[in-house]
Amino acid sequence: MATNDDYLKMYDEFCRHDNYDEIFQTTLSKLSGELQLDSVNSCLIVGPGDGKHEVPFVMQCAKNTSEVRAVEPDHDSADSLRARLRNSLPRVDSHVVETNIQSWKRLDVPVDLVLMFHVLYYITPRERKDLFKKLHDDWLAVDGHAVVVSSSRTKCRGNANEIYERLGTPMHTWEDMEADILEAGFVKQHAQEM
Repeated sequence: MATNDDYLKMYDEFCRHDNYDEIFQTTLSKLSGELQLDSVNSCLIVGPGDGKHEVPFVMQCAKNTSEVRAVEPDHDSADSLRARLRNSLPRVDSHVVETNIQSWKRLDVPVDLVLMFHVLYYITPRERKDLFKKLHDDWLAVDGHAVVVSSSRTKCRGNANEIYERLGTPMHTWEDMEADILEAGFVKQHAQEM
């Protein structure tokens, strides 16, 4: 699905009427006490848009991060992300690459943490499997962590996922994504439903 102004306008309107930010903040507060990410020094963020949720996650849950790399295809979102990183994490060495994850080549050095928040809807199941394999085998340090946040038709309360179908980005079920993650070699350590 190509992102365009009409989609973004509709999606922004949808987001103004939900309580996702409130739910995310409550969950983030809970996770910051449960996750053990003190050893994280480097982070890769995949498809963060403007980083509205990813940057606070790093600030609260991976406080020792000194380097952030992000891959974001939308120019305006990438600019907003750069500003958010500069303002919220001024001591962190950050770099934003403007491309999609399918075209991005690789990291020079594996990272300790990979964040993928609501990005897996925009890639095909085959691309998703390839991405998880690259993450596991090449991009993530041996003792690294991957954090995936995803809505799911089977777990999300209500009928909010219908909006994504109408916007041309149907949701993949969490169970399918989780199976792909495990197949790539990851070990599930923590799950939190929002």
